[in-house]
Amino acid sequence: MEYQAKIKFLYKVYEILNKNLFDGKLTIGKIDIENLDEAYAKFSVKEWILPDGEYTDIECISFSHEFVQRVSEEKYQKVQHYLIVMIMLHEMVHQYCYENGINDEDHNENFQKIAEKHGYRYKYCKNRLMEERLTDLAWLAARTVL
Repeated sequence: MEYQAKIKFLYKVYEILNKNLFDGKLTIGKIDIENLDEAYAKFSVKEWILPDGEYTDIECISFSHEFVQRVSEEKYQKVQHYLIVMIMLHEMVHQYCYENGINDEDHNENFQKIAEKHGYRYKYCKNRLMEERLTDLAWLAARTVL
């Protein structure tokens, strides 16, 4: 899968999750693939220069080049697509928190409540996070693009 096709795929996943799990309320910013040191993806707000020379903040979801590259490997595609949907949803929860002024530092309780409200399911053992996965609704919504 070439770079532009990967970006198009990521935008499609974002649009479907936004429509079905966030009622289309998130602002679509920039989705990119870049070198990330220790993360599969990250949400950030970056300063952007507009064509007229003005500066603005743009919300970005960046995926790790190395991680997205593995999606192209045919034998892992189904598993990787599931992981991309999970990771995209995770970053969209960060975006939701940012847009709504909710402190989600260190994936705190606020983050977890918002995530569970929008399609994440957590499993704990002795107060330790053991598993994260998508709810059936989130997976069904995303499968339309996969």
